[in-house]
Amino acid sequence: MKLEVGKKYRLNNGEVHICTKKHEMDSRLERLEYGPFEIGGLLYHEDGRFANCGADFEISVAKEVSNG
Repeated sequence: MKLEVGKKYRLNNGEVHICTKKHEMDSRLERLEYGPFEIGGLLYHEDGRFANCGADFEISVAKEVSNG
């Protein structure tokens, strides 16, 4: 999976949020192991992982939700 701004995603905990922006990566974000995509006010890696957590972490992205 690759996150995209404007698409809707379901987290492993069941919450659904829209990916709202992509930040420019800087050394501070890289050092903290956060990614550039923002979902629900938190930063995610392009593959949907939150911080240095795995794909099965409760607030990592589970799947894209169709808009239809």
